[in-house]
Amino acid sequence: MRLDTKTGSNLLQWPVAEVESLRLRSDEFQNLKAQPGSVVSLDVGTATQVCVHDIIIKMSNFSYA
Repeated sequence: MRLDTKTGSNLLQWPVAEVESLRLRSDEFQNLKAQPGSVVSLDVGTATQVCVHDIIIKMSNFSYA
């Protein structure tokens, strides 16, 4: 990681080749339901970083305004 000399404030970061081996565990959450404006908490332990993949959003009773 290093400081972007063009902006003087942004950090530049390169991907780490070993990133897959740094992931200690994988949790899968299925069939979660959320109401509009709600917050859904996920128990991920003491994670310092979370990678989210494959989100599918299904909407029912949807109408255009």
